[in-house]
Amino acid sequence: MTATEDLADLPSPPRALAAVIRAARDSEVSIETLGKLVGADPSFAIRVLKVANSPIYGQHSRISSVRRAISVLGARSLRNIALCAATRACVSRERVADFDLAKFWQQSIQRAAAARLIAAHDADVQFDPSEAFTASLLQDLGVVALLMRRPELTRDWNAFATLDPIPRRAKELALLGQTHDELASELSEAWELPREISVPMRFHHEPSRAPQKERARAEVAHDAEFLSAMLNSTDKKQALSNARTALGRRTNLELSLEELLAQLPDDVHDAAHALGLEIEAQPSLEEILVDANRGLSELNLSYEEVLHRLEQALEEKEQLARELQARNRALEQLSLTDTLTNLPNRRAFWGRGVYEINRIARNGEAMCVAMADLDRFKSVNDTHGHDFGDRVLEAVSQAFANAIRASDMVARIGGEEFAFIFPGTDLDGGLIAARKINASLRSVCLSTPAGPLYTPTVSVGVARLVGVYTSQFNPDDIILGLLKSADGALYAAKDAGRNKVAHDPDLVSWS
Repeated sequence: MTATEDLADLPSPPRALAAVIRAARDSEVSIETLGKLVGADPSFAIRVLKVANSPIYGQHSRISSVRRAISVLGARSLRNIALCAATRACVSRERVADFDLAKFWQQSIQRAAAARLIAAHDADVQFDPSEAFTASLLQDLGVVALLMRRPELTRDWNAFATLDPIPRRAKELALLGQTHDELASELSEAWELPREISVPMRFHHEPSRAPQKERARAEVAHDAEFLSAMLNSTDKKQALSNARTALGRRTNLELSLEELLAQLPDDVHDAAHALGLEIEAQPSLEEILVDANRGLSELNLSYEEVLHRLEQALEEKEQLARELQARNRALEQLSLTDTLTNLPNRRAFWGRGVYEINRIARNGEAMCVAMADLDRFKSVNDTHGHDFGDRVLEAVSQAFANAIRASDMVARIGGEEFAFIFPGTDLDGGLIAARKINASLRSVCLSTPAGPLYTPTVSVGVARLVGVYTSQFNPDDIILGLLKSADGALYAAKDAGRNKVAHDPDLVSWS
């Protein structure tokens, strides 16, 4: 039997996690549904809270409820967390007793953190950093499948596990007769993984063979292999050369190799902590550079030379720290921006909403929140393709941004869903603003791939909140209440024939 003929040796994801993964693939799944599924596995619920409060997601206030964690993270991030947890659950020491499981997880997290760094800092790559992390965490799962079938070879595999990616894959083929990436298609099908994760898993060693649309994502996984090898390779000289070659092809990477290496160890520790894994202390930038430079010299470096190079590395690190601080500020802004439309994203909307709710609770006034949903947008994608659909979203976003005041906010919070905040605005003002949003699309006229012109329409629902309020309240619950109220009005607008504006006549409650 060949390795691809039967994947029965590889356990399926636990039932509760599989249910979360399937449900989270639906962009319209409700927070209540996800909350029930997460709550069915208490250990996973704890993991979701831990990840949501970790430095990975950078929350400024403590998240203490699963519902709020799901609201802030969103369905896609929740799916990725579930995939990571499922991967851990299906790889047990009992199935591969001699397998160096600690080393396997450490290397997987190193690759995953490296992929997230590259995806976050290369403007040419349209790859969500959390999905890049998940794809690279899962990409060596085939190693476990192969060794479960041939457990007598695990010690041999352990002997070359720290080799650089290219010779390690060659050794794996010679030892097992197949490589882990060749199993990725079958594993992805069995786990029902989306293409944004399955394609990088399959082609991370040969990104040139990946479909053109996903090739850039496979290249992220490929380059992450060589960047992460700097942390555990026994030949730092060769690892440094490989990493420079791989990353040197990236013309729009915001960070240098040294800057990436300075940040990577901390990111690895944060990811391991969030996933509940114990790993070794990661080498610092100075240690990596000293080891690599030692390999570049044919003679042993004297103590004075080592000291001099270390001092230089420390000076460079201080400079890098200053530069990283500036870049981290820029990265924080990027984390609040939707990559397709350049509008604020759901996280930015949430933060602004909390601010405005606290303000009107103290000072009074009213605020309105609107939900807008493009009419029959699914048929646009189905008829004209997702590339045209992206063009529509970009044009609509620009029209919305031009239609609101400087003090207002528009954010893209879902596929074709947008949310607006109108501070200091009563119901009459909110309805005027909503009608401007609706009317702004009349000037949007795009040529479809088939030739005819297309003008989108939008349905808008409005909700309102009025202060002052001096009792205890939870701003997250208020935001959810405003969105629910506006969403109900939005569906009333659609039921009235679409391309309409509707409002909830009742005030959103503070309690």
